[in-house]
Amino acid sequence: MLCLDLDTKGAKLLFQIFNEPRLCAAIADRITFRCTFSQTGTESYRLQATEAEHHTAR
Repeated sequence: MLCLDLDTKGAKLLFQIFNEPRLCAAIADRITFRCTFSQTGTESYRLQATEAEHHTAR
């Protein structure tokens, strides 16, 4: 199982490098190909932040 553990600084750096939506989609596609996802039953901070960002952008 692949686990990528990034702190806040590392995550910000990663998103500065990969800020092109099409490139990010391609990377996510390759990382998740033939993966099994497990639902943990917890709320996702990242999903909530993304939804809030999209909501305020409108």
